[in-house]
Amino acid sequence: MNKHFQSLPKIALIEFDQSHAECLYSQILFLQDHYQITVFLNKKSPEDLTNIPNITLITLDLDNKKTNQIVKNYLIKEKINKVVFNSAERKIYKFLLLFLFNKQISFWGILHNPNRLKKSLKQKYISFKLKGYFVLSDFVKQNITKEKLTKTPIKSIYTIFFKKENILEKIIKLQNETWIVIPGKVESYRRDYQFLLQLNIPQNIKFIILGNINTPEGIQFKDKVHKLGVSSNFILFESYIQNDVFNQYIENADFILPLIHPNNPFFNKYIKNKITGTYNWAYAFKKTMLLEQSFSSIDEFKETSNFYDIKSKNQIFNSIKEPKKEYTSDKWNFKHQQNTYLNFIKTQ
Repeated sequence: MNKHFQSLPKIALIEFDQSHAECLYSQILFLQDHYQITVFLNKKSPEDLTNIPNITLITLDLDNKKTNQIVKNYLIKEKINKVVFNSAERKIYKFLLLFLFNKQISFWGILHNPNRLKKSLKQKYISFKLKGYFVLSDFVKQNITKEKLTKTPIKSIYTIFFKKENILEKIIKLQNETWIVIPGKVESYRRDYQFLLQLNIPQNIKFIILGNINTPEGIQFKDKVHKLGVSSNFILFESYIQNDVFNQYIENADFILPLIHPNNPFFNKYIKNKITGTYNWAYAFKKTMLLEQSFSSIDEFKETSNFYDIKSKNQIFNSIKEPKKEYTSDKWNFKHQQNTYLNFIKTQ
């Protein structure tokens, strides 16, 4: 470890939960030339951070009742005075109670569920202890501010910088094919897969379900695809998709399809203050999304998406004929996002 690195200030990233760990890699990239980084990660998290240089990675056993105290003791012992919670809700409440009278350590965090600001007393205490919240979209920040949900400062960032895996096996895409990629395993409460089964799909269109199809809902969906005789229009996966393969399909996609429609139980949240990881995959690879027209009034999506009307079943195929988006704004660039992130934890 060189002297320059040892002279850098210290910061910790903490993820007590099993979800959202995909947001950590971008933050590490933002921080790595400016801080000594310690990452605390739930041992059950699927995220693999083991091969990232110049970070200290500590796995957490949340079944151990002493975990919160162990983390606190480590922060104090190592004189770490800045902490960013990768998920600034729920599980961090009890941890922050250990710092009721703390003045030495400053806390920030990513807020994934802004609705908690409306009615959760625990979230109000979390807001009180944090110097600021990050949220993962400009439109989420705008709606929190508009509704005056918190007095805690808020900054929007985009954690859209992923580790590009070495390509182990090159996938084949025919020249005349149009690939529409739907990331994630089949879960009907997240996406409207039935919509796909109602389409008259042109021969050159491939819908790629980029997740393990072997869920109960996935198996049902696969059977319906087979019965309708449209198997040639779908690429499905029978097991976990390795990262290098996943990245290749996104890279080769013509469009990314979130499949979020008004019949989604969380639709009103998606319109106002919730994002899906599908957006970030589109942004990371600068791919045009296909979104239901209800999203067309949001500036962020005007810049990144073509729109279709769910009531006109096959209109989605007209939207793919429209020009693709070019991501011209500076906000999609790494340096812009890095500066936004670093300045927020410096100035608050």
